[in-house]
Amino acid sequence: MRLPPKLQMRVCFLTAMILCLSVFAAQAAVDPVAVELHYQRGVKLYNNGLYEKAILEFEKVLSLDPSHAQAKEYLETVQTALKSDKLYDGRKSKDERLKKLYREGRQRYKSRDYEGAIEIFNKILELKPVDDFASYYKERCEIIMASRLAKEKKIEAKKKARLEREAAIRTRIREREARKQARIQEKEARRQAALGKKSGASQVRSQPKERIAVSREVKDLSQEIIKEKKKEARNELIGTREQKKLTAREEKIAKKKRAREEKIMAAKERKEEKLRRREEKLRLKQERIAERNEKIRAKKEAKDKARQEKSARSRTKKIAKQEDVQQRAELKDQSAIPEKSILIQPGGC
Repeated sequence: MRLPPKLQMRVCFLTAMILCLSVFAAQAAVDPVAVELHYQRGVKLYNNGLYEKAILEFEKVLSLDPSHAQAKEYLETVQTALKSDKLYDGRKSKDERLKKLYREGRQRYKSRDYEGAIEIFNKILELKPVDDFASYYKERCEIIMASRLAKEKKIEAKKKARLEREAAIRTRIREREARKQARIQEKEARRQAALGKKSGASQVRSQPKERIAVSREVKDLSQEIIKEKKKEARNELIGTREQKKLTAREEKIAKKKRAREEKIMAAKERKEEKLRRREEKLRLKQERIAERNEKIRAKKEAKDKARQEKSARSRTKKIAKQEDVQQRAELKDQSAIPEKSILIQPGGC
């Protein structure tokens, strides 16, 4: 049965709307935090050589977010590495020496002894020049060692630059102090010279032009002295600022060191407290177990005692019953003898 064209269009439109809504709902349901968590875990497992677990993590990422390009690339890389690992596994080699070298190289790689692993893989390549397994792991060891060496060089360069900056600051401070002392000595010499000229000018008062020149020279010298004092004050201010910065940096480093030591001590104390609590908990547990065993033993002894008493009472009752039966039987026998004698007497008559 064919539907009318208008109804067909409505059905198609509703179907498309339902599909779009389902896609949007699926995209909204993706948790980016979970995706990133599985992705980072997969990368870590891949770097540690745990390829099968890394494949599971990347598959979880793609199941949550099929458009994750980095997870796809890592998944292909891990699958290739796992395939090469299985293809060139040492267990499939017929040479016992190669098998041993394969196992030792993998063990050193997993224990992060990359230098030893490179030596082993070089031995494998000497025995078997074309070996993808050894070449792949050797390349990975070299990459990891290069990255470690680069980090160490970067840290060493930073440390060296910091020491050079501190040495340069100290050198500048010493040079500034030396220049300051030299300026002070020079000023003192100028002052003495000016005083000498002034005394000479006082002796020659009849020469007005020379007096004016001397006064101008004294005025210029005083202005120079004032300028030098201002300059020294400014330089002292700059030096004190740099000294304050250096001392503040040293105090900051010392504070960080103290904080790190305090943190280590606090962690050690927490560990000791945890061990003490564990020991206390174990001791209490042992005491509870001993107390419970004591209760069980006492209960068992009470049960055994009650059972023995019950058995003794039952034996006593049994013996008393047997004695009662015997007494009744004796009494019955004694009562039966006179009756027989009575019965015999009339017959005798």
